[in-house]
Amino acid sequence: MTELTTEELMDTAWRWRRESFDWPLAARYSRLQAAGQLLDKAINSAITNSDDRNTAHAVHLLANLEVDVGRLDSALQLWSLAVELCRELNDPAMLAHKIRHLGDLFKQRRQFDEAHQCYEEALTLYRGLSEIENNIKLDIANLLIRFAEIRENRTDNTTALEYFVEAESLYKELELADGVELCSKHIERLQKKS
Repeated sequence: MTELTTEELMDTAWRWRRESFDWPLAARYSRLQAAGQLLDKAINSAITNSDDRNTAHAVHLLANLEVDVGRLDSALQLWSLAVELCRELNDPAMLAHKIRHLGDLFKQRRQFDEAHQCYEEALTLYRGLSEIENNIKLDIANLLIRFAEIRENRTDNTTALEYFVEAESLYKELELADGVELCSKHIERLQKKS
């Protein structure tokens, strides 16, 4: 049997994670555990091959699994490592994506100052990109709605409204109706506050 490449291990693990969302709880945890084992192999393979990009990506994927099973401290360590690795890669889009996820975890843990710092840095990185492909536009829109929520919680409704409007525009461009609807509700509510 042929050994799977690092990329194949990551792809398989991610597919197993996504498939597990519709499974009964016990089966889901078993599948997530198996996906985690694949990601451990992917990390070891990437490290062995001095492949920092795939190491960072596999660590990022493993952090997602840790969140899925409620191990937030482990996820924090993993995302912090992924961010550290990405800082060395000179890939602002990849770094911004990982920082955004780190911010999401801080937000989930109700560490809003840390989340705000992560979102601010990620947005700065995204805004500095010369070319923005559709997958990056989706990342930016997702970041903007999270950052807008933090801004609104800090009673910075003007900036929150600007971010929701920008996110809505990106979701429209990407033809993602759920995102447009979510932003529209926030925009309407914030405009009533003005």
